[in-house]
Amino acid sequence: MHQDVQPKHDTQAMEYSLVGFLTPFKIALAGLVMVYLDGDIATDRMSLMLKLLPYVQGNHLDLTLDQLLELTGDTRTISTGETVQEVLLRRLQSINSLDALAMYILYLDRYLDEPNEAHPDIEDVHEHRAQIPRLIKRDSFFFSFFRKCFLSFDCMEFDEISREFEALQTWLSRSRQFQKLDQNSFLEDVAVEGDDSSAFSSYIHNFVEKSHNSPNLMAYSDVDQVVQQHTKDIREKKKTLDPQIASLATSIEGQVPPSLHHMEYVIRHEARDSKALDYLHQYFDYTMHSDNRSMFHYALFSLATFHADFDCNIEACRAAEEAINMARESNDHAGLAYILSWLYSFLENRPRDKKLTQAFQDEQFGTQEQLLNFIKRRCSSNPTLYVLGQFSETKHIMATSGSLSQALESLFRGTFVQLHQDPQTISVDQCLLQSVIHSRMGIGALAMVPLDMALESDTDVPLTTVRNLKASLLLDRGRVCEATELSTDPIIQLRVAINHDDSVQVERLLARFESNLVYPQLEYRYLKLSWARTQKGFSSALVDEIQEQIEWIESRGLDVYWKLRFVLLYTECMIDQQPHSSRALSLTFKCVQQTEASGITVLLLEAIQLLAKVLIGSGNYTDAISVLDASMPKCCETENAELIGRGYSLLADAAIGYYRVSEISDLLNSANRYLHSALQWYSKVEKKRESRDLSAKLYHLAKLRKVDEATLHAYEKRALREREKEWERE
Repeated sequence: MHQDVQPKHDTQAMEYSLVGFLTPFKIALAGLVMVYLDGDIATDRMSLMLKLLPYVQGNHLDLTLDQLLELTGDTRTISTGETVQEVLLRRLQSINSLDALAMYILYLDRYLDEPNEAHPDIEDVHEHRAQIPRLIKRDSFFFSFFRKCFLSFDCMEFDEISREFEALQTWLSRSRQFQKLDQNSFLEDVAVEGDDSSAFSSYIHNFVEKSHNSPNLMAYSDVDQVVQQHTKDIREKKKTLDPQIASLATSIEGQVPPSLHHMEYVIRHEARDSKALDYLHQYFDYTMHSDNRSMFHYALFSLATFHADFDCNIEACRAAEEAINMARESNDHAGLAYILSWLYSFLENRPRDKKLTQAFQDEQFGTQEQLLNFIKRRCSSNPTLYVLGQFSETKHIMATSGSLSQALESLFRGTFVQLHQDPQTISVDQCLLQSVIHSRMGIGALAMVPLDMALESDTDVPLTTVRNLKASLLLDRGRVCEATELSTDPIIQLRVAINHDDSVQVERLLARFESNLVYPQLEYRYLKLSWARTQKGFSSALVDEIQEQIEWIESRGLDVYWKLRFVLLYTECMIDQQPHSSRALSLTFKCVQQTEASGITVLLLEAIQLLAKVLIGSGNYTDAISVLDASMPKCCETENAELIGRGYSLLADAAIGYYRVSEISDLLNSANRYLHSALQWYSKVEKKRESRDLSAKLYHLAKLRKVDEATLHAYEKRALREREKEWERE
């Protein structure tokens, strides 16, 4: 009936046993119900039975003996005046042999209005029934509970009964009250009902921690309930996989709950294991043919995500739509909201897929916009869907160059409802969206605040994305050590290596990304092409590759931020080839217009700096100075060290160029201040190549300024030292 497995846990053996129904807790629970049926409870009989009813129905998880006794309180019996706790403990103490256990279970039939006619002592049962004031009718919950206990025990083999008895003795021995029957030493801890979300995580932990060198029985239905809840939390609340439950999933064999197949799929899918599909098929088959199809939509949704991973878009869309229909039938509002959110993002990332768009329009929602409107229409009746709709609208606005102020408005509405619904919970998604919006608006001081709130919150949602984003912002501000300590993200390591001009480390990390196809590619591709431009300069192959990347982003309808990033890189390549051409000027004007329309301040400032670079190259120094002067306050507001350093460096170039045609000596002093400021900002972010170039510029500027020999020698020595460092790296 059950399979014994002995997985390793530290250095001690641990034994898991799975049974169909009968566990030590249910044996004790049956004893407590028998006390009630004997009519021996003086007061609060109905109150006690109402407390026990959820456990009899199987809606709550098993308790310890002390927790079960705690439910009875100070209720006393009529016959002796003892507490119900003492009566129950004596009954359980009397189960001191296999025969005693058999008699205890088999005589449950004497309380049934329709006893089992196959009972070996049916005459004694009928005689005893005449003395029982309360016989259980067939339509009672207690009738079903007793019959399950009886039939479950009746199906056991001898070795299974022995294990049941041994497990019962172990379960009883853990109780302080069972160990001290002569004392009234009640536990101070109050039992936590099993439907509390914390009970699901503690149930397996408590079982595992107490399983060393002793047999323990877990009810099939309890394991199924725990795993189903935990799998839903992983899917909907983005919780991390509990290692204890994962261990249980991989160690129990034989007759396992179907929900473990789903968890095995989740585990193996995250690990990109080819066996994931086998487990998904097993779970899919079970949910399809099960009488209770409440979890069928999770099987369908898992199938949809599996199809999506392999770009089977139409199949993924259809599976998701089936999952939506099943979630509606099951009245699973949280599951419905999660699947709708996934489907919206799935369609949003594939706007150019005409076959997918047509297939989706032929179904129930019509278009992606209609899907978003559907979610928003459900707002008044479902706060979860309202929050989902507002957050989805925020992402949609950001991805399509919409107004960032409108994005903030949608985000604020969703956040307000979410906090009103659950004021103790901080949404990680909301914090990430708020940080990204403030970053794009160029408000550096505010971008970090929501990330700190998320990291300081008491949440079990994985915070890896939050740490990576904060590390990226810290790196932008020149806080390199803090960034690398906070996150081990390879992208952060690659950015640091590029800043250090460490070609060996850069090539090693790039090769690592090439071999990891699962990793998100956009930022990696941008850094790779940007590094190629820095190292090799202009090439037609590089330009073609950048153009292909822009077209690929457009075809998939991905975030406009990355499209504009590659457009700026393409423009830089064109400026490298023809710095003084009218085409370079035309391209930079176009960049300024596109970035301004997007509302992404950081990209607009980069485009303005490219325009200033072209103006300097064509001799329009006063125009370049005017453009840069107007943009520098906003650059400083972003707190982006590289952006600020580049702005000061360009101002110095413009001032030196203007001096050469006007010979206004004050321009050289201004250029000197600009170069020192640029060097300070570049040093913060550890930009080695730029620092070396600035040191050389300071030396040449010192000669133009006709400084004294000592000062000139100091500038020369500094420039040579930076050059020697470059030779050492090479």
